[in-house]
Amino acid sequence: MKRIVLVLLSVALVPSLAEAQVEVGGIYGIQLKPDAFGDMWNKGLGGFGRVVLAKREKGNLGIEFSYVTYKADWQGILGSLYGTAGTIRGASVSMLQAGVSQKIFLGNRTSPAIPFMGIGIGFFRMSASDISGVDYATGVFTLPLDLSDTDGYVALRLGLEVRVSSNVKLSGTVAYQATFNSPRKQIVPVSIGFIFMP
Repeated sequence: MKRIVLVLLSVALVPSLAEAQVEVGGIYGIQLKPDAFGDMWNKGLGGFGRVVLAKREKGNLGIEFSYVTYKADWQGILGSLYGTAGTIRGASVSMLQAGVSQKIFLGNRTSPAIPFMGIGIGFFRMSASDISGVDYATGVFTLPLDLSDTDGYVALRLGLEVRVSSNVKLSGTVAYQATFNSPRKQIVPVSIGFIFMP
């Protein structure tokens, strides 16, 4: 029964998505300090996508997803957890998230450059590679850390859309994003991408 429902949904959605407005681009993630996430991980790089489901004169509603990888700040990890110094090798944390977002235009839609504000809400899954190889006075060992996490997020955004052709726009966005549960992860994602219009 589930397979039949998925097939029917696919048949219904594929033609609509083929005519939908699509946004794709890159993300530079900046953690806000002090918090555990910001103390333990460096800046992140990744990508995002967004598909517009409903368009209005002053805005649009869409589904969004992103994938960002953060490299470890080992001095931050050791200092936060153990109050010591050392070296750790070979680990990163990835954040996969999906949600819905509303974009509200602040200017004239006929203008070549349109500022906008937006809000997004959804869920993310954070997972980490193995953390091992800590070299300091006591030798080498594996840190007893479980860094996987699932949580909700809310994001507030400001950005600008610039038309570069009849069906392509350039988009830049700065956001503040925070998770729901404690310890709260606070991130400032800076993104640049393209909007493809049918």
